[in-house]
Amino acid sequence: MKRLTKTAIIFAVVTVLLLGASFAAEAVERSRFPEGGVYFARTDSYYSYSSRSLNPVISLICFDVKKGGALSLFDYHEIALVDTAGVSHKSKDVSISHVFTDIFFSRLVVRIVLDRTDFEDNTATYFQTVRLTDAHGKERDFSIGRICIEALNAEEEVASLSFGGYTTGANEMKSYNLRVTNQKEDLRLSRISLDLKGITYQASVYDEEGNVFPLDGYLLGKGTSVNIVLSFAGNTEVPFHFIKPCLVYERGGKVYAASVTGASDYISLFDREETVKYLWERADV
Repeated sequence: MKRLTKTAIIFAVVTVLLLGASFAAEAVERSRFPEGGVYFARTDSYYSYSSRSLNPVISLICFDVKKGGALSLFDYHEIALVDTAGVSHKSKDVSISHVFTDIFFSRLVVRIVLDRTDFEDNTATYFQTVRLTDAHGKERDFSIGRICIEALNAEEEVASLSFGGYTTGANEMKSYNLRVTNQKEDLRLSRISLDLKGITYQASVYDEEGNVFPLDGYLLGKGTSVNIVLSFAGNTEVPFHFIKPCLVYERGGKVYAASVTGASDYISLFDREETVKYLWERADV
């Protein structure tokens, strides 16, 4: 009996010591993070829409730091984007997905659906702020870098071009590939519309034989397919880019614009140390 009691005491002491060490380790890890709350990552992104029937869908990267009882993203009731003219564009729908989560922080992808009727044709609208509203109606603004939404001329011919095989995502913004097929009469490619602040690009056309040509002025015959390749250079300080380019071309003396079907994600893979460092940088904004 005494032996059992002694064993129980030793077990209890060991358990307390282990729990104490665990709590201490958790406290040390939590102290590495900045103040608790919501942190939106900076982005340099572009979305084109040549159809009035499609609502813009914007992606943002967000971090929830779980510290000090601060509000998380899920505690807010409304989310809106504020353009550079100060106009608030309320979301029609929002979806949030977890990329990573533990007891210290979560990394989230936030997709916001806006109303296409808020954007005039042939107009570019720029956003630098996301606005969250809590249950009490209190608003809080967050810097998000720069997003351009370009609503282009909706005069696009039905089923004129088809896109396939475009780059859907990568860890680094080095290149973008797009396969284009002309379904109708001959046309001339003009340019790729892609408004990014810190990124420049060079566009090339690869025909079916692998020959390389400049994009501007390239004659694309009926029933012909080519691959368009954009090579990027410039600012690498912004780790998150989302792009939905637009192909501008001429046919029969008229200029048309056709947006690529989906957006491409260029998202840097942060390890834990890089994430903590980035959050401290965002905390100073």
